Amino acid sequence: MSMLRRILFLCLGLLLFVSACGGEKAPGPIDDLPSTKGMKSDPARLPGPLIKGPVRLGLNEEVALRHLLISYAGAFKPPRKMRIDREQARQRVTHLLALAQAEGRDFAELCKRYSDDSKTSSGGGQLGVVMPGELHPALERLGFSLKLGQVGGPVETPFGFHLVERVEPEDTQTAEIVVSYTGAARHKPRIPRSREEAQVLADEVRKKLIAGADFAALARVHSDMATYERGGYLPTFRRGMAHPKFEEIVWTLPVGGLSEVIETKTGFHIVFRLPVRRISVRTIEIFVQRLEAGQEHSREEALEIIQEIRRQSLAKGADFAMLAMLKSEGGNKLSGGGGLMRPFGRGQINFVMEQVAFALAPGQISEVIALDRSFLLLVFFSAQWACRHGGCLRSCFLGAAWRGARPSPWKSRGSSNGSTSFSPQ
Repeated sequence: MSMLRRILFLCLGLLLFVSACGGEKAPGPIDDLPSTKGMKSDPARLPGPLIKGPVRLGLNEEVALRHLLISYAGAFKPPRKMRIDREQARQRVTHLLALAQAEGRDFAELCKRYSDDSKTSSGGGQLGVVMPGELHPALERLGFSLKLGQVGGPVETPFGFHLVERVEPEDTQTAEIVVSYTGAARHKPRIPRSREEAQVLADEVRKKLIAGADFAALARVHSDMATYERGGYLPTFRRGMAHPKFEEIVWTLPVGGLSEVIETKTGFHIVFRLPVRRISVRTIEIFVQRLEAGQEHSREEALEIIQEIRRQSLAKGADFAMLAMLKSEGGNKLSGGGGLMRPFGRGQINFVMEQVAFALAPGQISEVIALDRSFLLLVFFSAQWACRHGGCLRSCFLGAAWRGARPSPWKSRGSSNGSTSFSPQ
């Protein structure tokens, strides 16, 4: 009898446990989200139609984006063990879109609270200024179709569902010419001159720039700043990372704008605000008499080798990446599938190489570039171009996750790392 009583109690307990579990409702995909009841859409946040054809940037156009990701079980590299499936993720992102497009909503705050992209969520989903080919095609077409302040989506990638907002750029790039004079702080003039002569020269340089002269060419001739060899280009920086007075000038300039001549204790400054641009190239490099690496080419032999490689690269069906792996003596011949360099902007690599690289069209192979210790070939690498032509693997994802964190070399005041010399009196 005691055994029967035990069995009855065990069954009763099991029934009570099952009943209790059945009474608990699993949380829904939008249960933790604010309600959209009573909200009105903001017309300024509603996107227009998607652009058709290739994605291109205008001459001085910059596209800066934020994004919000909703991942799900089964998506590519989810940030954690996901408890929602694909359809639940779709419901969640659709609800978030309604919130993001509502009047008075802050998209950055929604990203911080609800985005599953751990690399960008803490920064409000900030991707910064993006280039064509850096994002997944679906994200790219959406992002480049938006006008400032608009929020679009959802679009799906292997990572999940995305919402995208177009925002004002927080990154910028500048070039600077400093005409110094004898007795000025910091910069010793390459050609001795008085303050009055420096002012006259700076005025003349600015007039030439307004007339259409090339900024980099004039910087290499006239600037007394250490960056003159790089055409006066300064590294890209984010708002709040440069000297406050310098930023005050830069952020009042439109993209493509030129400052007045500005006098400080270091000389006379002319500042040019460039559109932020990044490109990638593949390289093939043949060294001249690089004995430590086992290459013993004379300059003439190295030139003959690189010219023959260029002829091979121009042949129908030639694979530049494979040629780089087989023929290049450069250290990056195996990286990225054959000579692929990391994306770079103005002022970050050898000036001659940079000038050639930025003049190339997608897929175009350069002429032979002669440097002091080597000869180079470049081909403009475009992720879109590569995918259409069966090239190397393209990143499916985006911005900070793809490019990685890029510590800025800018400091509050100028230094030998190439940052601005601006220091007001």
